[in-house]
Amino acid sequence: MEQGELAAVLKHCLGKLSPRFANAFLLFEQQGLSTENVSKALGTSTTNTGVILYRARSALRHCLERHWFGPGAKGRP
Repeated sequence: MEQGELAAVLKHCLGKLSPRFANAFLLFEQQGLSTENVSKALGTSTTNTGVILYRARSALRHCLERHWFGPGAKGRP
């Protein structure tokens, strides 16, 4: 049950990202594409893709801390 709740919170947090950030994160983390291939898919330089991935991870971490790890927040998006 807890895994399903975490998945719901992660989906909520991904939905709060810009489409470009969410796409980059999913291509890299979920589909396992290299930074170079993510760059090609997004039409950005590898440096810019690195920045996009960093910002996406930071935003997700902040959202998960707020909605999953924060006091009394477990499982509530």
